[in-house]
Amino acid sequence: MALVAPATSQVQGTVIEPSGRPVSGVVVEAWVGGQTVESVQTDEQGRFTISGRAQVSGAVFLSFRGMGYRTRTMALPSQDSRLQVVLEAAPLALAPVIVSAAPRRLCPNVENSRARMLWERMRSRYWPEHADTVFIFGFHEVRRGTGTKQELDQAETGRSSRGWTTSALVTAPPWAMARSGYATPAAGGAGERTAFWNYRALDFGQMQDFTGTYFGQAHTFALLQAGPTEMMISFCPRSRQPLVGQIEGVLRLSGDTILANARWAFRTPRPDEDAGGEASYYQPESATGRALLAHQTRFWRKTTGGRYYFERHEFVDWRRWSR
Repeated sequence: MALVAPATSQVQGTVIEPSGRPVSGVVVEAWVGGQTVESVQTDEQGRFTISGRAQVSGAVFLSFRGMGYRTRTMALPSQDSRLQVVLEAAPLALAPVIVSAAPRRLCPNVENSRARMLWERMRSRYWPEHADTVFIFGFHEVRRGTGTKQELDQAETGRSSRGWTTSALVTAPPWAMARSGYATPAAGGAGERTAFWNYRALDFGQMQDFTGTYFGQAHTFALLQAGPTEMMISFCPRSRQPLVGQIEGVLRLSGDTILANARWAFRTPRPDEDAGGEASYYQPESATGRALLAHQTRFWRKTTGGRYYFERHEFVDWRRWSR
């Protein structure tokens, strides 16, 4: 049975792996009656302190959440406690990457009125353009590296970093997008990112690309699948641009016209590289301004020797910034 914690109680501890290695960046939250009363993050040595500044009464529970680890919840064992919490590894559950997610022959470039209507309905469920800026923050893990096509879906591949990320939700104006497109010629490169094109990071935290006016203006929509629980819409550029890159791909909508997943391939003037990405999304919530917020995103681009540069991003605990 959990204890009733007075306002002066304090909990200190360390979060470690089964091997004893400290785990940094773990979100530690104190919960009372279904509400978070305090939230902290472990330091580089895995240490944390719950100060007990909040006035609480009732059973207190602690939760421990870290990317790549199983979430653990426990009742507060006593007042002024010192804890050692062991988190078990849980590799990121990422769906397999399909590098050819948006095949080159996907686009019929035929406008379908029903597909357009579904896109408009989906768009209306999210944070609207020209609304006041919504500031959000969340916990973020990114993995970067190079590999073969077969290695791209291995969650543990690449260098990992994690931490909080902050964003101001924006939708790029149509005139700016028409000028820059979705890819621009690179002036040069460095290391494994040497390439001929710089690619737009679609829906990476602060962007609302698939609900924006330019996206609707620049693409035709065709209905690939329609059912009670899932609909799939292909999007294709209306015309090729000689100086900037474009995208084509598929949007997967749930039965209530919420965007569940997007996959795309970049189409550029020569050299047309094998580059693309995909994203999965959270349900829109009023607490975050009904923003289109990514859960996981991927990006890949072919480099040399049949290998690919890739980035995998995962976002959790999106919140609205209150000022």
